Amino acid sequence: MTLLTYPGNDFYVGGGLLDFGMMIFDQFLTFNLFIFFLSFFVCVCGRIFKYAQNFMFMGRGYQFPVALEGALKLKEISYIHAEGYPAAEMKHGPLALIDQFMPVIMIAPKSDPTYEKTKANIEEVIARQGSVIAITEEGNHELDHQCEHVIRVPVVPEPFAPILTVIPLQLMSYYIADLRGCSIDQPRNLAKSVTVE
Repeated sequence: MTLLTYPGNDFYVGGGLLDFGMMIFDQFLTFNLFIFFLSFFVCVCGRIFKYAQNFMFMGRGYQFPVALEGALKLKEISYIHAEGYPAAEMKHGPLALIDQFMPVIMIAPKSDPTYEKTKANIEEVIARQGSVIAITEEGNHELDHQCEHVIRVPVVPEPFAPILTVIPLQLMSYYIADLRGCSIDQPRNLAKSVTVE
């Protein structure tokens, strides 16, 4: 009976515990390296955009709630006006706000079935001189020539992609807040818990 399959290895109930432990350790190291290099790149992006007054976050499908979370986190700790929108609704209002002073973070994993439509959204932002920061998967270099910055996350099945695509957004909020001198642990006017009487 197979308990877990990992490329090149089968782990069985009642055996292979050492192999399973090594797999977990290997994944832990890989994830830590991913976070280390991602942090460095996102910090560089944070230095570039720390003076921006507005941000727009866009995503489709599973990535729309990630866009909302990214905008919320940036508002909470960096005190920058940020909005999250579904990329499909871009022509219904948000497009009018885009100019060279509005950075747009577009979450565009290639595994998304609507990836081509998201690429079309990126082209519309660029046509209006907007700055695009794209979050996509490793190995996808289609956005390199279009976007100002491209942040890559590991390739995972589409339903699990939000777990990884939210990490650069949270790191960017952290670094921008830190570079602006904002209190990260105690944001102003934000209750850490809500009590109801």
